Amino acid sequence: MEMNLPFGIPDYKPIEDDPRAYMDWVTHTQPCLVSKRLMSDPHHVRSRGANGKERDNIIPLQRRWHTELHQIGKKTFEKKYGINLKVEAERITKVYEERA
Repeated sequence: MEMNLPFGIPDYKPIEDDPRAYMDWVTHTQPCLVSKRLMSDPHHVRSRGANGKERDNIIPLQRRWHTELHQIGKKTFEKKYGINLKVEAERITKVYEERA
C-alpha cells in the first residue's frame, strides 16, 4: 500500500516484534493532529506510569503542540483544538491494525 507521503518517505513498515514498532509507525506515518504534517513527536495520552501502554495510547503531535499540551494540560488542549486525544489514539491504533 503506497501512502504517497511527502519528502519521498516510503510506506513505513516497522518490524512487528520490535517493542517500539507501533510508536515508530505513528511517528513516521501519521500526521500531527493539529498541523496535519508528518514527522511528529509521539505523545502518550496516558502516561506510562499510569499504565499507559503503546497501542491505543499514542498520538502524533509536532514539537510545538506537544510542548503546549504539557504546558496547558490535556483538557484545555482538547477544548482549544477540538480534539479528543483518547478517541484519536484509538482511531490511529485501528488504522495500524487494519493496514495491509
